[in-house]
Amino acid sequence: MDGSLALKSKKRFDEAVTIYQRNVPEQWHHETAIKQIVEHMALAEVEDQAKELQARYLAFAIKHQ
Repeated sequence: MDGSLALKSKKRFDEAVTIYQRNVPEQWHHETAIKQIVEHMALAEVEDQAKELQARYLAFAIKHQ
């Protein structure tokens, strides 16, 4: 998970989460550190989506001036 965060890779993060969900004890799913990483990645994804939408809006606005 740390590697996916360093790379800012949603694909790698999803792979890590899948492995985590299948291969670790259930009690690990409630660890604060893991929850924080998941929340951080979710926020990063939302920020990326917002940046993409902003870029599309600007391109549309420039095209239709």
